Parts: sequence; structure tokens; C-alpha cells
Amino acid sequence: MTVAPAPLHEIDSPPTPAVADPAPRWLDVAAIALGFVAFVFGALERIWLLVHVPLFSDEAVVGLMARQINHGHFTTFFWGQQYGGVEPYLVALVTHVLPGVSGVNATAAILSGVAAIFVGLLVTELCGDRRAGILAGSLAWVWPYTLIWNSSRELGFHFATLALGMVMLYFAVRLAHGHRGIPTTVVLGLAAGAGWWSSPEIVYFAVPAAIVLIGSWSKWSSIRTVVLVLASAVVGALPWLWTNARDGFKSLSRSAAPVAVPASYGERLSVFFHKTLPIDLGVKTLFTGEWVGGPTLGKMLFAAALVVIVGALVASVWLFATTRRGFTTLACAAGVVAFPFVLAANPGTAYWIDGRYGVDLTFLIIPAVFAAYATLVLGERRRPAGHHAAARASQSAPIWVVALGAVALVAGVGLTAIGSHDTLGTPDTSVSAFFSGWHNPNTPITQVADAMDAAHIHDAYGDYWTAYTLDELDPSLSVTPTRFDVVRSKALSAAVAHSSQPAWLFFSPNELTQAKAAFQNPEAGPGVYDESTFLALLARQGIPARVVHLGILDAVIPDRAPNLG
Repeated sequence: MTVAPAPLHEIDSPPTPAVADPAPRWLDVAAIALGFVAFVFGALERIWLLVHVPLFSDEAVVGLMARQINHGHFTTFFWGQQYGGVEPYLVALVTHVLPGVSGVNATAAILSGVAAIFVGLLVTELCGDRRAGILAGSLAWVWPYTLIWNSSRELGFHFATLALGMVMLYFAVRLAHGHRGIPTTVVLGLAAGAGWWSSPEIVYFAVPAAIVLIGSWSKWSSIRTVVLVLASAVVGALPWLWTNARDGFKSLSRSAAPVAVPASYGERLSVFFHKTLPIDLGVKTLFTGEWVGGPTLGKMLFAAALVVIVGALVASVWLFATTRRGFTTLACAAGVVAFPFVLAANPGTAYWIDGRYGVDLTFLIIPAVFAAYATLVLGERRRPAGHHAAARASQSAPIWVVALGAVALVAGVGLTAIGSHDTLGTPDTSVSAFFSGWHNPNTPITQVADAMDAAHIHDAYGDYWTAYTLDELDPSLSVTPTRFDVVRSKALSAAVAHSSQPAWLFFSPNELTQAKAAFQNPEAGPGVYDESTFLALLARQGIPARVVHLGILDAVIPDRAPNLG
């Protein structure tokens, strides 16, 4: 039986069943129970990482920014960049409740949870089934493992952008479905504007949101709505606009783009399909890029995932072509298709080892897939159940939705568990079991800071990965990278430059392995120097120096500043 296309005026209407929900109550209980188990699993995975993985410098910079914000010193962007806002302010709020490193990194986890909630709300809005929404949101909380890993590390803007993108997309769909109240329009605009301030990566979500709004123009267009959305967007983006108006809109220049791994557009596109996409579908492991379960099984899982995704995209097109409904689901599918081509325009996306640049894609895939298949299954519910066969079909549809959603959730948890197991053996965590090693992973670094305090060393030069980590863990210190490295804080750099006798920090020659693990980098000292080459430089320039052992680091204190050329 062919479903007659809906009249044009009904396109983009929310899916409202023609009959009352006939599903047994136990389906609601089953969906909620599965969601609760997934929540606990995802929370434990993140807590484990928060406790086991040491702080590294990018996270420390966000912590330092949050500290300055709490002291009333505001900045628009991530230090040293022309992009990356919003999230440090959220970190500042969270660290009021949960001080220290845990509060810094917990912010990303909280934001990933917000994004997962809006995945659930979006799926419910798209297909009209709350159970599908619960399962979709739960999957977005636990899958893939790269999401768990990256949402346990505060990198400054990725997860605020993700959360704002999901909020924007959800309220765009709400507007397309006829909800034109002031809260909907204002929140939509604020999310779009603040998302742009947060990062240009908001464009991944702006593409489907724009398609939704343009395609449903006849349902929501009014001067008041347009003005409210635009005015709210300006308010959300006001810090970005204010800062750029004063410095010639540097954020739009090519020099403001992320530091790039040298690669052309085509090469970045290739990296996405060969590395980033499999990692972000959970079928390749972080850091090594190895197939989960070996090449044969891993490739089979990858193929199966692609079949499910492509099937959902085709179903979205078919549903809209045959029923004139589901345009908003089709728009989400278009966002999935556009993602790799938009992503490859970002110069930094050739960096694939932790999958950070592909995490946003999974938050587009999950709504598109769940909404497409749930709408297909629930199609019978929109027909009047006037005879027994139709009634049975109407009752069985929700069971199939929960069954398919449960399979997806179990598969996602399984892939994440495998990915977690494989990653636990890396030097980044250095333990092999979940219930072991529950201690402060920053102890070796705090011991260095304590030794510096004991030796009355408070101003020093280090490399990028050493300096800001020490600053974050011990506010009494002023440690900065040299001009050979990335300098994020002008204030810290000036403080050390005006010091009468700053120290120079290097990995202790007898503690190289431990120092590399603690600071998560192989750079033994500032610039091109390690301790021995720096001492040799001082000797050639006739500069006396003393060496103070600080544990995994040594401090070299010259009598006067050396000439570094």
C-alpha cells in the first residue's frame, strides 16, 4: 500500500500519531533502564580518565584562563588565538563548585552530557517517539570511545561548540515544526551567535539548521521571528564582534586558522575517510589507528556501520519523496553528507590520532539514523487502526523501535568498551585495569612544584608542555615557554622576563621516561635544548650556573641571561 504524499502545507509538521500510543508501559521502563545503564557506564569511563590521566598544557591553559576570569580578567578567545571562546567561562563556573584540575576537565564531560540530552530531544522531535529519543541520547553519551576520551580533557572550545550546535539544531527543528514562541526563537539565535564565538566548527550544525529553516520558511516566517533570531544571534556573538571590530576582524584571516599538519584539502579529505571516520565510528583505536579486533573484524564492523548510515540517508530521501514529510530528518541527513567536505576546509584536521575533529559527526549521525529508521517503523501508527491487522501493526511498531535502538546502544557500548580496553595500555594512562591506579596522576608534577618552592625558585623558562602545567598546579609559580615555543600568556612571559635570575627547566637525564609520561610530551627542555646542550651553551659563553634537582625535572640557574641567538 502506497502512502499518499502529504499536502504541501503539512510538510515539516511534527509527527503526531493518528491514534493514542498503544505501546505497553514496559517499553518505557525498558528504554529508561537501558538509558540508565548507559549513563552509569559513560560516567564511570569519564571518571576513570579524570582520575588516571595527568594534566597537560592545553588543559592547563584553560584552567589558567578560568582562574583569571574568576579574578575579573576577561578575554574573548583562547589565549594566543583568534578563535575559541565561551568554554573557559563555563570552566570558571564549574571550578567554583569543583575546584582544581577535576573541575577543569569535568566541564567538557558536562557539556558532552548536555549535547547528548539534546540529541534525545531532537530525535523525539523528529520522529515523535520518546523511547527512540532516550536511546539515541544514551548512545550519544557512550559512543564512540573518542568521545569519552576527548570529553574528559578540557581543550578550550570543542564541547561548548558541540553543545551549542545541538541546541541550535534542535530549536531550528522546533521552529520548523511551528513552535514560534519567543523562547524558541531567542534560544535559537543565542546558540547560533555564541556557537560562532565559540568556534567556526559551529558550521557543522549550521548547515543542517539552515536547510531546516530555509526549507520550512513558509511555516515560520514572520518579521518578528526573523528579527528575534538575528538580534539574539548578535547578542550571542557580541564578544566576537566587539573584539574583531577593534582589531580588523583578524578572526576571519587565514593566519587565524588552527596550526595545520601540512596537507592539502584532498589529503585532509583522505585522512578523514581512512583515519578519522573509522575512529569516530569506534572501529579503529585511538593513537595507533589499528582496527578493532584485527583488520578482518574491524573492516567488517566498519562496513556494517556504513551500511546502517547509508541506509538511513537513503531512507530519509525516500520518506520525503514519497510522503512529503520528514524534511527535517532529511536536513539532518544532509548535514551528515556535508560534514567531511566542510571538515576538510579546516587546516588542522589532518591531525587524526585522537579523533577530536570527527566527534561532532557522531552527533549528526545518531539523530539522522534514529529518526529515519524510527519514522519508517512508526509509519503504520499514522494510519487509522480500524481493523485488527492495523491495530497489531500499531502496537508492534514501538517494540521494534526499542529493539533496534537497544541493539544500537549495546553495539555502541561494546565498541566503546573495546576501545577503552585497547587505550588503557597506552603510555597516556599506564595502567591495564579499570579498578587499579586510583591516585593523583599529577603527583610527579606537584612534587616538582613543591621542590621549586623549597628551593625558592618561582620564575622559570620551560617548554610549552611543562610551563603551563606547572603554573596551573601551583599558582605561586611563573613558568613560561621561550620565544622558540608557543607563548599563550603575555603576563607570565613578562613576569619571568623581569625576574633577576630565572631558572631553566629540563627533563632530568636520569628521569627521562618518567618525565615524558608525566608531562605527556618528548620535549626535554625549552626550544632545541636539553640539559646537556644548554649547559654546553653556557660553558661556551662563560656563564657560571648551578643545577638544582627537582625530581623528574632539573632547574639550571645561570648567573646571567645567555645569548640564544
